[in-house]
Amino acid sequence: MQYRTPKSRPKGFAAARCIDVVAALLAIVALAPALAVRAIAGRASSGRWLDTTPALGLACRLIFLLDFAGPARGRRLARVFNLLRGDVALAGPGPARIGDRGPCLAAAPGRFAVRPGVIAPGAPSQLMGLAGGTEAATDLAFSEGHGATIGLRVLLR
Repeated sequence: MQYRTPKSRPKGFAAARCIDVVAALLAIVALAPALAVRAIAGRASSGRWLDTTPALGLACRLIFLLDFAGPARGRRLARVFNLLRGDVALAGPGPARIGDRGPCLAAAPGRFAVRPGVIAPGAPSQLMGLAGGTEAATDLAFSEGHGATIGLRVLLR
């Protein structure tokens, strides 16, 4: 099964990207001490600063998700740099692993029409104990309604 690459960027892409960059910069400034401590802890425990995980991004392109090295909590704080770099969006479907490409395309091909997100659309509802649909249905609904403000709406939820 192949994914057809869209000819143009999704509606509101530039505005959503501006929101992502501002959010990433604010997070880096606010979390600078925690980011530094977590990076040093990873370096001390494993000898590396960062680990990379290959995943599928917008239009099934290969991206590398950043995580701080080591087993301690806070590994995913490094994904703020993926947000700044543009690999992921503030909100969107979770990044698909390389081996999940076929099942993801079959279940919800629309998930590759938007960038994967740091915050998945269904995550706030799950954290609050609210019932939600399947991940594929949530991804599809997010992809169809994607725009400049949907990332903020998911974050505020």
